[in-house]
Amino acid sequence: MSDAPQPGEPRPLSDDEINDLFDTVELRREANAPPPNAPPAYDLVTQLFERASVLGTFTPAQLTQGIVKGDETGAALDEVLGDSVIVPQEDGRHWLLSPPRRLRTLLKMGKRALNTLDEVAREVTDPLGRAMSALIREEAAPASTMSIEDLRSFSAAGEWLRDWSALARDRLDQWRGELQRRELLEPLRSIAEDFVGREKDVTKLRSFVGIAPPETRFEGWSRWARGLLESRKPPLMIHGIGGIGKSTLMAQFILTHAAVASERGFPFAYLDFDRAALDPSNPASLLSEVLEQVSSQFPPMAAGRRAWTRQLQSERRRNRVEQLSRSSASSMVDYATDSAGSESVARLFASWMHDAGLSDRPFLLVLDTFEEVQIRGAAAVDSVFDWIEAMSVLPQLRVVIAGRAPVEGHAITDHPLGNFDRPAALAFLRSAGVEADLRKTIFDIVGGNPLSLRLSVQLVRQNAFETVRAEDLKSWFGRKDGTYIQGYLYTRLLHHINDSRIEKLAHPGLVLRRITPEIIGQVLLPMLVQAGVEELRGQAPDDLYRALKAEVSLVAEEDGALVHRKDVRVVMLQLQRQDDPNMFEALNRVAADYYGSHDPASRVSRRERAYHLLMLDEFPPAQVLSRLDHGDLLSLASALDELPEQPRNIVRAALGQSLTSGQQALLPDSIWQTYAYRRGLALLAAGSPYTAMELFQKRLGLVMDGPARFPLALALFNLLDWRESEEMLTEHSQPVRWRAIPELDQHELDELNIRPFIEAGFLAWYRDDLQRAAAYFGQARARADRPDALFFRVEAMLGLAIVEPKAGHLSQLHETLSQIHPAEWRRNLLTLRRVIFLGAAPRSLIRTAVSLLGVQLRSTRNLSRLIHTDGSRLTPATRQAAKAALAGERSDEVFTTLERSAGTELAKLIATDLELDVTPYLRGRFAPWKIPLRVALLAMYPNVDDLRSECLRRSFLPEEFLSLKARSARSLADAIVDRADQHGDLMRMAEQLLLPEDKRSPDGVDALFRAMQRYAAQLPDPIAGRYA
Repeated sequence: MSDAPQPGEPRPLSDDEINDLFDTVELRREANAPPPNAPPAYDLVTQLFERASVLGTFTPAQLTQGIVKGDETGAALDEVLGDSVIVPQEDGRHWLLSPPRRLRTLLKMGKRALNTLDEVAREVTDPLGRAMSALIREEAAPASTMSIEDLRSFSAAGEWLRDWSALARDRLDQWRGELQRRELLEPLRSIAEDFVGREKDVTKLRSFVGIAPPETRFEGWSRWARGLLESRKPPLMIHGIGGIGKSTLMAQFILTHAAVASERGFPFAYLDFDRAALDPSNPASLLSEVLEQVSSQFPPMAAGRRAWTRQLQSERRRNRVEQLSRSSASSMVDYATDSAGSESVARLFASWMHDAGLSDRPFLLVLDTFEEVQIRGAAAVDSVFDWIEAMSVLPQLRVVIAGRAPVEGHAITDHPLGNFDRPAALAFLRSAGVEADLRKTIFDIVGGNPLSLRLSVQLVRQNAFETVRAEDLKSWFGRKDGTYIQGYLYTRLLHHINDSRIEKLAHPGLVLRRITPEIIGQVLLPMLVQAGVEELRGQAPDDLYRALKAEVSLVAEEDGALVHRKDVRVVMLQLQRQDDPNMFEALNRVAADYYGSHDPASRVSRRERAYHLLMLDEFPPAQVLSRLDHGDLLSLASALDELPEQPRNIVRAALGQSLTSGQQALLPDSIWQTYAYRRGLALLAAGSPYTAMELFQKRLGLVMDGPARFPLALALFNLLDWRESEEMLTEHSQPVRWRAIPELDQHELDELNIRPFIEAGFLAWYRDDLQRAAAYFGQARARADRPDALFFRVEAMLGLAIVEPKAGHLSQLHETLSQIHPAEWRRNLLTLRRVIFLGAAPRSLIRTAVSLLGVQLRSTRNLSRLIHTDGSRLTPATRQAAKAALAGERSDEVFTTLERSAGTELAKLIATDLELDVTPYLRGRFAPWKIPLRVALLAMYPNVDDLRSECLRRSFLPEEFLSLKARSARSLADAIVDRADQHGDLMRMAEQLLLPEDKRSPDGVDALFRAMQRYAAQLPDPIAGRYA
């Protein structure tokens, strides 16, 4: 039976249809095409489609009003509903016409749409319907007066009607921009509602950024004096304990500067790392959010936002594919990046700002909730600071960071945030409506911590502050701030919940991350009744769940379960652990048992059981984590600060997060070996061999006799110590012993057992030692003779086919390749790249490579070939774009679009055109050589000025390129290698810069160039081998 909905049967809204609401390119293409089986004349079906097209959501009754009901009406209605999606409403089920049909119908109706609207829309109540009605009538309020809901509706309706309505064409960008600004700022306004005081902190921020006008003459002179001394400022770090008011201060600061920015034309961006979508290890994700926000503020940026977003996605994909092409194990570890990735995306953003005329204006970048980055480890912090450093290509960048603790190891301007002083605290309480006498009493008892003051206000509103006793607080660390006072106040609040059952349930329930009726019935109630809470005996779990759900100051409902509010749980969990350790331990134990028996294979049960076992800290953490996949581990990241220290470090190690020396020292040897192996591979995939070597030096003895020996050998290859690398790969390799390490999975064990001999084989081949290479490849082939080691076997067979071309290995390789499904190559890009560029790959595999590796068309040679050899096969638009690029129109945007369109067309053509050879266009042919080349450049030219001068002397790169990239020798070397690779000049660059006639090359450089010659000679493209 078909899964398609039958006529008249409603269907749910799909992701694609939701995307269609805001992407009208495809809609217009469909609208201009004649509808299939269109009726020849105006009939009832057409009439109903026209009515649906002028409405937002509709009901069948609304659509058929005034029409005589009959069989014909029912059939026509079925056809309309079959091309609509369901939109649930409070008054029942409504429908929404699909975007393609709506646009097609409106374009045909023309101005008749107004008459149709008058027929059916006398009283429009839904927001989308109101927007449709206003646009059809060509009347709309100014964007600044609309609600967020109306802005969303007008943005969607404006997309549909932009080809029909002059009003939609004129104001669509205004609605979008205002909507983006409002969605950014509205949450901040709610946070900053009770902002008072903090005059010194505000002055510090205003002075640091220098955008808002100074409020005093002294502040103005201070700014002027500092401006003479400071060309670039390190980030300003605002830090303080939880509840101290960081978020409120930052919200007020952003709102103030947003107003100034709007008036004076200064861009700003606000990134809150509490949002899961922001990945601190991925500069492209951060820049994507910055681009969205800045484009909403400035129409010139908004105009190019989509094209720039495509560029950013292309750059992100290119960097990721390159990582996966360097290491077969890099797909198993967290995304890692080095300064090269940060600089590439920062350069893109700087060019966009320049194109929009904004590059010379002050630019404020605020990074909030930075403790979420710090929880992920030093590598995440380093990644963000690498990105900040790269973004300083914008001369007036000002960065403000807010978090709970200062950042170590990076240049910052430190600004700790303290409690309110007495006047500020009293002003805060006055703004909350607290009477004058009580304000002084509250401050005298709880002090000036903003969160403590907010909790006191809640107690006042419950007429319960009189239960707070000053003597109860004096002994708590002898101070009037911090989590103990807040915990005490929360306890007072719990004691004054109107429902005494919830008071008894809420406090111990904080131990659980999720609360459902079943968890109440099987975990909480039995434990509390056993502990003597008789009031809960016989209570219905469903009733207790509903009553607890009503306490919105404590909990919120997510995915069918109650979760405690983060600020409540952070404070109370530690108190629960200390006040009643027996109950804390018992609840964790019972919860772990519950999840172990309740649908134990489910994702929720796996994750929650692991959490509670780690909280108990009774079992080896490695044993607890052994059944979790990578997604499960990531779910524990948000709870890292709740876990005991040792389990916390183990989880971080399993996640591949960078650990400090002190944290690494706490890891058992077996776990440290796993950590060093995984982290080392991630660093090597990201192109950071020096950082990997620093890690290995921590416990070099373990590295030499453990799994990290393999990434150590790879690091030595990248650092040009090839003989030592080959010995490390093949001597003393005892992978059987490593099976005692429970954290290594089967793929990793295979990696350690087989891949060292594969890499040693290629190393021997690079040195022209074919006999030794054949021996290594033969050992790898024997070890990979199992079904689950297929891709290792492919590489071993490939190596044998290269060094023993007459032994029949190539035919065996082709037979093996024919058994691999295309989807399996996605996680084996290293093997794919080698087979494509070093062997005679079948055409079906080359088509897969086009899709997975992408094409590279930035070299003159590739552009000429695409136009003159393969141009007749391409669409006129792609051919014309290639000609424009060859003629000099070589912006990043042009190449991104060209490579995308040409790649799509070539992938389709290769299936049927037997004469087409796309291998020369494929990206990644020199991927294994880019890091060694960068190392060689830095060894030969450690000073940035020397490297730049040599490039200018040899006219290798244009001066404007060199001046833009020359922030450091490392960044310049990265940029030179990357550009040479993209433009097909890597061999020429290596010869000119690394083997000059007037300068002695460092050790290893000659061997590197000879190996690259041998590699290039093996490439299927004869031009690439011209240096052989």
